[in-house]
Amino acid sequence: VLEANFVEPAHDKQGFERTTVLSRLEARLVQMQKTY
Repeated sequence: VLEANFVEPAHDKQGFERTTVLSRLEARLVQMQKTY
């Protein structure tokens, strides 16, 4: 379970604001998925 309460919706409500923290989270999740 992952709680990411720092993620903000984008202005068009079709995604999320591209922040450094979100990019790092995505990269880590990809790494964990490949390891699994």
